[in-house]
Amino acid sequence: MKRKLIFIISNEPWSDIKLSKHHYAIALAKNEDYCVCFINPVGKYSPFSSFAPRFNLLNDEQLTIVDYNQLLPYRNKVFTKINDRIMFNKLKSHFNFNKFSDVIFWQFDSFRFIKLPKRDKVKRIYHVADSLIVTKFDAEIAKLADLVVCTNKNFVANYLRVNANTIHVPHGVSAVFFEKSSLVIQKIKEEINPFFILIGSLNMHTDFELLYKIAEKYEDKTLLIIGPNKTQNNLTPLITKQNVVYMERMDLPKLNNYIAASSVGIIPYLDENNNGRTPLKTINYLTQGVPVFSSIPTGIPDLSEKSIFYYANFQDFQVLTDRYGKDECTNDYNAAYLKSIKYSNLIDIILKHLL
Repeated sequence: MKRKLIFIISNEPWSDIKLSKHHYAIALAKNEDYCVCFINPVGKYSPFSSFAPRFNLLNDEQLTIVDYNQLLPYRNKVFTKINDRIMFNKLKSHFNFNKFSDVIFWQFDSFRFIKLPKRDKVKRIYHVADSLIVTKFDAEIAKLADLVVCTNKNFVANYLRVNANTIHVPHGVSAVFFEKSSLVIQKIKEEINPFFILIGSLNMHTDFELLYKIAEKYEDKTLLIIGPNKTQNNLTPLITKQNVVYMERMDLPKLNNYIAASSVGIIPYLDENNNGRTPLKTINYLTQGVPVFSSIPTGIPDLSEKSIFYYANFQDFQVLTDRYGKDECTNDYNAAYLKSIKYSNLIDIILKHLL
């Protein structure tokens, strides 16, 4: 029986920090029926750069990572389509598409592979993990895709306007989300004793004012922040406060221990321009039985007021802090939901709608 060849087109490079596209690639590669190739973002655009892609087989995950540069600037649609065609032909030549029963481009990126050659009968999944509606090629890719997958139910209506085969599939969870060490957790409690924890990149959507208020109001509670600073903001005034601990990068499963040692997981996004995102950090918090305080919808209405609680301002945040702690988190609700979103289950759902 022929295998399926699946390309994951990612807007985030392969790294120690894993996001949903990385977890999908890892989960797919565990199935011997699939040959999985993870295509990193373009390295650089230069007429003097080598266009030859570099293929790196990761034996532990049994998947291939592809790095490549492009000759022409991507902002021009004509140039982008020329780049796409050159890279498509190189992939076709390297992998020999004829050896596979199906060739699938599973696309998390809205800036590349806009139009795939029809004669090659390649199927395409357009996976919208955050709102891409404002990006240049979003509507065109969605229209041409064989299937559009939205992690947020609120996006479905928009994409149904251009593609009738649009479905909602939430963020997934794999075994690594649950791994932790009781000894390490106890050590973290003894050394840091975090109460509030924020994980993930600090970016233009982060409500830094709220973080300052938390640090100033709750001097007896440690605020632990784990994630790179992707803004121009100077974090020194915040992270040098006595009750704030900052760590720049950490991946699963090590990260799980710090979450499990905490009492509340926070999602402090600004209301304006939050891009309609459904934060993956919500799943990280839920798997460790930590209640979630969020300023934006998380895309999991079933757990609202059970283990996910919403606030509109700092006054609401204070009320939640006074009312809830880790002991009150309803783990039975969490367990049922988390069981339903295993990556293996989500992959089956997606491919069933595609094939």
